[in-house]
Amino acid sequence: MAWPDAPAPRSGRNVVAWAHGTVGGPRQCAPSAVPNPATDLVGYYTYDSPWGIDVGVPALTQFLGSGDVVVGTDYQGLGTAGVHEYTVAGTETNNVLDSVRAARQIVDTHANRKAAVLGWSQGGGAAAFIAQNYRAYTPETHLVGIAALAPAANLGPDFRGLVLPGPTDATSASHNAALRTNVYRGFLAAYPELQATDVLQPAGLQALRGDGVACIEHFADVIQNNVGNVGQLDTLFQPLSVVPEVWHQRFRENTAGLVASVAPILVMQGTADTVINPNSTDEYVKRACRFNKPVEYTKYQGATHQTIPNVAMSQYLGWIADRFAGRRPPSNCA
Repeated sequence: MAWPDAPAPRSGRNVVAWAHGTVGGPRQCAPSAVPNPATDLVGYYTYDSPWGIDVGVPALTQFLGSGDVVVGTDYQGLGTAGVHEYTVAGTETNNVLDSVRAARQIVDTHANRKAAVLGWSQGGGAAAFIAQNYRAYTPETHLVGIAALAPAANLGPDFRGLVLPGPTDATSASHNAALRTNVYRGFLAAYPELQATDVLQPAGLQALRGDGVACIEHFADVIQNNVGNVGQLDTLFQPLSVVPEVWHQRFRENTAGLVASVAPILVMQGTADTVINPNSTDEYVKRACRFNKPVEYTKYQGATHQTIPNVAMSQYLGWIADRFAGRRPPSNCA
């Protein structure tokens, strides 16, 4: 949590909640585990990063300069005891909303009830669910809007985010296998009726143990080294066509856009993203737009999963500022 070193306005400070992207399953992968997590985003794929995960908050300096309080939470199971319930919507959204609530409980922040959520990847999917259900958990919060960068918004009905055609590169297959294993481990922790053998072959059950040991990029490298790439990765997973319906039901429950939003949405997606399939984000936006709620969708030509937080910065900074100012939210739904 960070706030400006200046007198607060009489109306109090608005709160920006950061919902971080995928870091992996183990506790030590928590964003708060580094010495100084309250920093502008330092991406894993940059020469500036000594860490095995993405660290910090994009545009932290700018938000503080605008007078906002900025909060960022570790999701349940990261940094604290328990298994990280990766992409389990109810868990992630409550974690983020708890951080907003905590800001108001610290007197020195002078935080008011207005909040916006900025999420990336896993956190973008969490933000999409927050737009749908925050009133049930924190009715005292006035959520002015959510901004989602390359959101992980599609898990059902057929693991759509990982099977739709989209851009690929030499590492995307093993990385997606690591992500998929991370999803299965999180669901197994959240839903006791699910069975690992329904979705994983023997080699996948071995990989499942590694998901609790290595952060996501390390885990992807281990999978590629031990299993291989592309077709060889099929030895990890049961075909989705034979996965029991109870799993598919849970996938659907954790797929965003099937319920009307109660907050304005901004979605930003790079066309060269090899982690979150751009076609998958298109489908989420189509679903969200069916409810005639304000959804603004921008595609950034050539932007990747790693570059989208910086490439889209001016847009989400301006959009969030406008929501705090009470301006009418834009929408470009067809």
